[in-house]
Amino acid sequence: MNLITATIGAMAVSNKKGDTIVTYSLGSCLGLALYDKVHKIGGILHAMLPDNSIVPYDKNRCKFVNSGIVELVNELCRMGAAVPNMIADIAGCSHIMDDNNIFKIGERNLKMAKTILRKFSIPIRTEEVGGTASRTIYLEIATGRFTIDMMGQKRVVD
Repeated sequence: MNLITATIGAMAVSNKKGDTIVTYSLGSCLGLALYDKVHKIGGILHAMLPDNSIVPYDKNRCKFVNSGIVELVNELCRMGAAVPNMIADIAGCSHIMDDNNIFKIGERNLKMAKTILRKFSIPIRTEEVGGTASRTIYLEIATGRFTIDMMGQKRVVD
């Protein structure tokens, strides 16, 4: 197994059956896995903020949910994936470091993700969000298996 990491504010994609993509320590950030179940092409986005209009001069589109999802979809399509074959798995969007619930970054990230996915008509297969725990997620390219590790407790979605 070859492990590929999607770092914070970035994405990772693959079409190689031996690859597993991972992103670590999702707090309020959005972790989004997209997978084309027909062509076996997938990727993970680790986005920090909901909307790139907050910082319009920032060239890293993957930092933001709205532009990062578009980048991920486009890259998967460049690799041969088709949007109608895609499914989405969402994790993160916690209420970490926002004790007074003022910023609601996690909540806003989730709302933006659902809005963008709806525009693409990509169904959400799994949603593991909210709370105060961080999560690590994995996407196996050969099978589309999505694993959520929340403080040592794993949930697997096939």
